Amino acid sequence: MTSSYFEDYKYHIIAETFVRTADENYITARWCAQTQQHTDFNWLAVHALEKYMKAVLLANGKSTKCYSHNIVKLHQALKTFCDDSLLPENFGIQSSMQVPKTVAYFVENLWAVGQPHNRYGIFGSSIRKDDLLNLDALIFALRRLICPLDEIIESALFQPWQVEDEDERSKLNVQAPTYRDWLRAHPDQIMSHSHGGHLGDIIKDEKHLLKNALLNGNLAFAPTNYQHDWSWLQICGRNSVVDRFIYSPLVSNETKAEDVAIAVELAEWWVANVKTPFVDEMNSAIAAANARLRLK
Repeated sequence: MTSSYFEDYKYHIIAETFVRTADENYITARWCAQTQQHTDFNWLAVHALEKYMKAVLLANGKSTKCYSHNIVKLHQALKTFCDDSLLPENFGIQSSMQVPKTVAYFVENLWAVGQPHNRYGIFGSSIRKDDLLNLDALIFALRRLICPLDEIIESALFQPWQVEDEDERSKLNVQAPTYRDWLRAHPDQIMSHSHGGHLGDIIKDEKHLLKNALLNGNLAFAPTNYQHDWSWLQICGRNSVVDRFIYSPLVSNETKAEDVAIAVELAEWWVANVKTPFVDEMNSAIAAANARLRLK
């Protein structure tokens, strides 16, 4: 038999292990964006999203064990029980990209540059102007969902949904809402459970050292009267050095023979000494480059 305290303890554990650490990753990611530390912005943004998404799954009675760190798979899992009213398909923000940026597109691209394989920057990394705005919007949406969506809300906490007279309640066909109901009816509001914790403490503390890192440029969480400084918002990034010095010279037919030979030597050294996610592609490029050298 499950203890009456089980649910309370469970949500406390989720809050401390997943939400609190995600809050810390998120705030640090925002600071990285503001100081143009693009590698750690992407790395920490992925960590934060992974933990928030897993917190949503756990709060709704689902396992997190089969997803590893993959935020694309986690996002797909959330979409199986969170429709567009809870987890929108599109950001309500004007994108700097030439094509509309959906939430799925953003998650896929963030995973590409923030996944563990890129912790050494072998794929390169960047921050676009709208990346931080989109991250804020997605985390705002996710934090709202860290609750048992289909459970009835304790009516004493949410008086607007309650009709005290039982007969009147029956006549009006008013039912106690679930968390899902409340969130759908209040798309721009955060319930107390999702605005608390570390973020809530920082927002409420006027002199908190992390307040600017969290709220500056944050259209999702900052109060409407917050004075933003947008001077830091710009594109920054770095192309992959592995691509520049190894892969591109290997596969380009325009590379001089002596440069191809250097690239082959570098590629062989890299494959022999570094665990790399694209070893088959690199070995194929080495073989093709050696074949071209033999023809010259």
